[in-house]
Amino acid sequence: MFIKAGNLLNTPSKLFIKGINPANADTGNQFDGKTLIRNDYYEQTYLLGLRYKL
Repeated sequence: MFIKAGNLLNTPSKLFIKGINPANADTGNQFDGKTLIRNDYYEQTYLLGLRYKL
């Protein structure tokens, strides 16, 4: 029997690039001289199983 748990703290992942593109200034994804290009939210995952050999 095994148990596997992932992302127990439910931590989001945010990916920024340095710099601002003036052509995209109205999108709301630019903060403190950085541009947010990806924002992922992962939920907690749990896996319970049983292993056996034949």
